[in-house]
Amino acid sequence: MDKASLPNGWSNDLDIPVKEIGNFTGKIEPLELKQGDLIYRVSHANGSSGTYWTRTKPNKLDDVVGGTSVQPEWNNFQYLFEYTVPQGKSIKTWVGKTARQPVSEIIPSNYHLPGGDEQLYIPFIKDQDPSFVNQVIKSDAKW
Repeated sequence: MDKASLPNGWSNDLDIPVKEIGNFTGKIEPLELKQGDLIYRVSHANGSSGTYWTRTKPNKLDDVVGGTSVQPEWNNFQYLFEYTVPQGKSIKTWVGKTARQPVSEIIPSNYHLPGGDEQLYIPFIKDQDPSFVNQVIKSDAKW
């Protein structure tokens, strides 16, 4: 696993924790989202501030379960959250390809969700943008 160094100007609390590295495959790179950049997250009603996002809007449930390897027991896939980085702000994130994940942690199996799509790991999104709660848009996921 290749992991980039913490960029100049990034505080240590924005580093990617070792326990999260296994959720990526290949190279993980720092990325600073700029004003106007859109990101998406599919989750339950209170899941808007989670750490994993994508820059590609999921159009079907397969995009979430397969491409970003989200186990159904982790998520009810009920809402689609959309966030646009507001004017004058930037968000520090890590980007890389999603690693494959077991189909379930409850039922042992040799089957895996394939992963391979790009994902963003965003530590402390609410701290990086205190207006985040008012900026995020929640809509029903229509699969």
